[in-house]
Amino acid sequence: MKKPTALFMIGTLLLTASCSEDSRKKEMTPGKYVTEADDSSIEITEDGKVTFNGFDWTLDQEIAELMTSQNKINSREIEDTEEAKQKVRDAIDVAAAMDGKANVYNTSETEDGTLSVYVEIPNAQSVVSFEYYPSDKSILYQKLIREDPTTIGYEEITYTLSR
Repeated sequence: MKKPTALFMIGTLLLTASCSEDSRKKEMTPGKYVTEADDSSIEITEDGKVTFNGFDWTLDQEIAELMTSQNKINSREIEDTEEAKQKVRDAIDVAAAMDGKANVYNTSETEDGTLSVYVEIPNAQSVVSFEYYPSDKSILYQKLIREDPTTIGYEEITYTLSR
């Protein structure tokens, strides 16, 4: 997936997240969701928050910085200078805002009952998202990966409710 495509998709997710119906408390089963892929986990709390633990936020950081600075340039909030872009980058710290921190989230439901879950990244015009499947109480997370120096793709990781 090329950068412009990835940025467009993330922008679409932002728009969807801001317009979504909030059904998190009745639809998502609270608990800790784990994967066999690594030591990371996702925790859904009873008070309507989500916590990501043990994630590598490197590419999320890069995309949040690029998208936010470009959107601010396009809306004329900042000038298209390296100094202005650096100020935007300095204000965004995805790892500090997301890893081990409880964040509120928004959801939208698909026709098959799957919930798309969106967590806004503070100080950024970007989100972290995943799919929640109520039927088997599982989460599908698309982890960003660098396929080559100019291409970012994703790897699908399934998280299941820990007993």
